Amino acid sequence: MIDGLPAFPDETPADSWWELRISLRGGMITLRRQDSPTIIRCIAWGTGDANLLASLDVAASAAAHVGNGQIIPDL
Repeated sequence: MIDGLPAFPDETPADSWWELRISLRGGMITLRRQDSPTIIRCIAWGTGDANLLASLDVAASAAAHVGNGQIIPDL
């Protein structure tokens, strides 16, 4: 999903996107821009399934790498 609307797997979101939902092994994750376009919150939906948490780590690492940023755990 892109900004709450269904999307095809090969669809590219506009530069102004604010929320992406991705179905992965073990569940779903959300990438949500928060407070500014440079802050992306990565959220796992579902249980603490090992596959889902591994997918969440990959998504967070990719977002940090592409944006030359860092991962700050939510405490």
